Amino acid sequence: MWMGRPLLGDFTEDLAIRSNESLGALLNATFGNATEVIVSIFALKSGMYEVIKNSLVGSVLGNLLLVLGCAMLASGLRASSINSGVSHNASVAHMYSHLLLMSCFGITIPTIYSIAAPSGSKKGLSVEATLSVSREIAVVMIVMYVLFMIFQLGTHKELFDDCDDAAGDEDEEAGEEPQYTMTFALSGLAIATILIAIMSECLVDTLEVASKECGLTQGFVSVILLPIVGNAAEHSTAVWMAVKGKMDIAMGVAVGSSLQIALFAVPTLVLISWGMGKHLDLVFEPFLLTSLWMSVLIGAELLRRGQSNWIKGAMLLALYIMIACTLMH
Repeated sequence: MWMGRPLLGDFTEDLAIRSNESLGALLNATFGNATEVIVSIFALKSGMYEVIKNSLVGSVLGNLLLVLGCAMLASGLRASSINSGVSHNASVAHMYSHLLLMSCFGITIPTIYSIAAPSGSKKGLSVEATLSVSREIAVVMIVMYVLFMIFQLGTHKELFDDCDDAAGDEDEEAGEEPQYTMTFALSGLAIATILIAIMSECLVDTLEVASKECGLTQGFVSVILLPIVGNAAEHSTAVWMAVKGKMDIAMGVAVGSSLQIALFAVPTLVLISWGMGKHLDLVFEPFLLTSLWMSVLIGAELLRRGQSNWIKGAMLLALYIMIACTLMH
């Protein structure tokens, strides 16, 4: 699996040179999340609703805390930036943070509605109403993601232009040229992602058996272990880019992937389940919702100034470890 890490990084970096770092990160996150959506569709057929929702929230938490934390830690400990830190595009970070907050709001409303349903409603009617609310909100969230794509790739493309990293990297990056053709880079990114996804799924099957033998809780497996293994492509690329000092790509892969899952993948699966005659909704466990809200708020605050360092990375990792420790019990 880790043999594919340099390839993913090279293809992502090549696409970033041709366009900008945000677009390169977007493509990497999209290819990585596509496999997760496909796996979730198969899980829908088996009615594994809670596992799907837990793993999707786990993916958001993993990207936002574990991956971004490792990326900040890796970039901050580089010899050239250990004292000064590493800069990133603050405007893009703000946009990601605002949209993540909106995503949290979108998946919180159905949960609150299911808990505080009208007192006179019957249980069956309440469940049906919750499904309707979830599907309507899912449509709004998908439309918002499409509008964000228009904003990012069209009307405000200049906002997502590369931000200068550490001063020592500027001269180095100025002379970079693409190593591959656009077609080859896109094809390579897709193939490498698919191969890593296949290997990840094999490892997931092994993990599920091992976790039962070790007595691990279902919450820990679905929220922590499965997302870590299933999102190996994004994880490896983000950390690899951070090691090379390309923090904008690392942030785009980690935070951009979280945003894509929360604002697009989750509502898309709700609508797909509707078309399949299944009943996936946007009702999540209170503990996971609270963890998600706190993670997004803290992550937004740490990214706000456009400057990262190793201690911020350590903070994010500490938050992730706290959540993992809780889910073990």
